[in-house]
Amino acid sequence: VGPLTTEGLRVAPIYGREDVDVKLGSTVVLSAPVMETPSGCAVVNVEGEVVGMVTGAATPVPSAARAIAAGAIAGTPRFAAMGYAKPKTPESTQAMEAKAETESEAKLEKQADGTTLVDGKYTIKGEGTAASPYEVTWEMLVSVQDTYDPRKGMKKIPGRVTMLDGKYVRINGYVAFPLYVEQPKELLGMLNQWDGCCIGTPPTPYDAIEVHLGGTVAKDDKLATYGVMEGRFGVKPYLVGDWLVGLFVMEDAKMTTKQFGGFGS
Repeated sequence: VGPLTTEGLRVAPIYGREDVDVKLGSTVVLSAPVMETPSGCAVVNVEGEVVGMVTGAATPVPSAARAIAAGAIAGTPRFAAMGYAKPKTPESTQAMEAKAETESEAKLEKQADGTTLVDGKYTIKGEGTAASPYEVTWEMLVSVQDTYDPRKGMKKIPGRVTMLDGKYVRINGYVAFPLYVEQPKELLGMLNQWDGCCIGTPPTPYDAIEVHLGGTVAKDDKLATYGVMEGRFGVKPYLVGDWLVGLFVMEDAKMTTKQFGGFGS
């Protein structure tokens, strides 16, 4: 593939043609069929440079793959790549249900110690407010994979997970910050330790949270490997084609370090 640019996405005619998608902007319709170029795959030029990414969200050419320029990916609306509109409010349950169904309403049982038993199995604390956030477990979040995997045709998210959407949540976990960023404002919260490269277990959409902080990380906290994350939770399936890329986000968050894992790697 020839050079893809944000100004017109130029490619050699043999590889495809330029087109404009109402949601994705300037794109290139590749000559190869979708099954040979799956959504999410990188598009490289003859010099081996990554110049774009294949997306399956564009229409009206369902039989052909379409590519977004590498330089335009960061500016592409996240929900446009999924194929449905971005919700207008943080309470995104209705928008989410355009692609996913709620399996059932969560069964909540208040316990004598003030905790809540969810679906007879998961114990949480708090009320879901900024003053008293839900304290949830990774076990409860990861359980969504039992009924939600779009690639396998499973599109039901359990009520115990959708009930967290738009609520304030607190959770402990491993953390990883963007590399080479002096004052990061985001991090990845994870069930398992991972350094972004070689150490640990790479996260899946079910055991990771995309955390957007309310401010920059203080002092040496960016060296932390484990911490407490707290903020407004979102259940926002992010798909490229039928591949689930992300699921959980946290906005206006704060992170405090814990000694489990401590600082450094």
